[in-house]
Amino acid sequence: MCNITNQQHDKQDNTHSHVALADIRSTVQAEFFGEQSNIEDSDEVRQAQEKIDVEGATFDNLLALAKNLCKQLRYREAIVCCQKALEMEPNSYEARRLLAIRYLSTGQADKALKIFGSLKDESADKLDIAYRISLCHFYMADYEQAKENFCDTLAMCKDNHEMYIAALYWYI
Repeated sequence: MCNITNQQHDKQDNTHSHVALADIRSTVQAEFFGEQSNIEDSDEVRQAQEKIDVEGATFDNLLALAKNLCKQLRYREAIVCCQKALEMEPNSYEARRLLAIRYLSTGQADKALKIFGSLKDESADKLDIAYRISLCHFYMADYEQAKENFCDTLAMCKDNHEMYIAALYWYI
């Protein structure tokens, strides 16, 4: 059984913060359920696409476009960019992590879990990956495993207020 206590945290860790969102964003229906979206490109997406048009679809340019698409919550398009980037650099931790996060965001928890599982031993940020693996189990309705994982994750959160609250929320 998990022993949850109200801990006093000395340090603030900003490693896990939410991305800034663009003014124009895709909808849940488009991203989670795969429905058509008529969203216009933000300036950042347009600039990233123009850079690809000029310099080519390099790994860095594709990853930059994927990140900018994420700011508009255009996760399915970001997945395609990550997949193309990974064709060039299949061992990229950053691209694999971003792909797994976007799989999770679009309800593809089984695909996300597989990637997060492979990243588990590579990551210096064990909390990040453990938390996301816990979410995968939750979204796959494997609640007992999710509960066990969130309990383990809580023990890793002693120096991170934001993640402690998030893990506690999902645990409960």
